[in-house]
Amino acid sequence: MIGRLIGIDHGLRRIGVAVSDALGISARPLTIIKYDSPEASYRALQLILTQQQAVGMVIGLPYNESNLQQMHHVKAWTNGLQAYVTQPSLFWDE
Repeated sequence: MIGRLIGIDHGLRRIGVAVSDALGISARPLTIIKYDSPEASYRALQLILTQQQAVGMVIGLPYNESNLQQMHHVKAWTNGLQAYVTQPSLFWDE
């Protein structure tokens, strides 16, 4: 996939956002979104995706048994996000 990707590191209080270059070779931190509500974070990411002309998202997912609750939270949040954006997303093991 050629184009900018948005990297998302979803925490309980904050969401870290990074952006790649257009070739997907390197990425840099972009911003941190304070997690007040799912809807507010969806709108913030919708704006970032548009501003950065991103073609997709890579969402960090903790694939270990000690973080099962966080894993389920991130998956549910991502399902809600899909109602706000058209870009595809994929999970990446943190």
